[in-house]
Amino acid sequence: MDSFKKIERYCFALAHYTKMSLEEKWILIRESFNDNECIDRDYKVLDQQKKLSEQKKASFFEFEADFEYKAVQFELKQKDISWCSFFEETYPKMLREIYLPPLLLFYKGNIDWLNRPAIGVVGARLCSDYGKAAIQSLLPELIQNDIIVCSGLAKGIDAEAHRQTILNNGKTIAVIGTGIDRSYPISNRRLQDEIGEHHLLISEFPAGTKPLKHHFPLRNRIISGISQGVMVIEAKKRSGSLITAFQALEQDREVFAVPGPIFSPVSAGTNELIKSGAKMVTSAQDILEEYPYIRLKK
Repeated sequence: MDSFKKIERYCFALAHYTKMSLEEKWILIRESFNDNECIDRDYKVLDQQKKLSEQKKASFFEFEADFEYKAVQFELKQKDISWCSFFEETYPKMLREIYLPPLLLFYKGNIDWLNRPAIGVVGARLCSDYGKAAIQSLLPELIQNDIIVCSGLAKGIDAEAHRQTILNNGKTIAVIGTGIDRSYPISNRRLQDEIGEHHLLISEFPAGTKPLKHHFPLRNRIISGISQGVMVIEAKKRSGSLITAFQALEQDREVFAVPGPIFSPVSAGTNELIKSGAKMVTSAQDILEEYPYIRLKK
């Protein structure tokens, strides 16, 4: 087996191995393939002093030896689920830049969309009519300028962003915190199926993975990682949407926030973002003017 195929096998097996953190998986890749000239990699994201214990290595090697690659891949193909590793050309360029990027992405749809201009749209699950109206006002012009709308397929603002993009004949990417073959929340199953069939659905978690709490901050870093910027529409002072905004800042992405009524709890977070330096958005032009390389349509 040549070196590249071996790296691909490692990535595929590691994506299905649950007894290591993502950082530990990257350390294993570094230690196993650091002298390999066949890959172009940047290990600046890792503390070069960190090592993996022999016990952890042995545990993975034992798992990998018994891992049924062909059977698992056949099952994925039966479910129409594709995948790509960090070391393939199809892996999105912007996602390579983030801290501890996914080793493997599972997806349904056109993976090439991940290399096109996109804006992440996130917000409150219990959104108000004001939040929905903001989406209906802001998204059409972004869509007319061929900007892809990316969100997390949660209730509220996320789902509304996906729906309005579809209604306006745009392109949308849904990043989920479960396996591609699972739906969470279940109320969005039909929307998820439509996105998987006609748009792009992605996850770093293998098929069958349940919606665990710690998966969603990981999902959020992908939303910001594949986007030029992130727009927050309604968020409480403590919410997952603000986590996405902070991750966007760490990834050197633009952060946009739609202001809201000062008496609304779901606008407290967005108003605080604006006070902290996020760009206030009252029209699509506030976003478009930050990206002069996007050819604006008249």
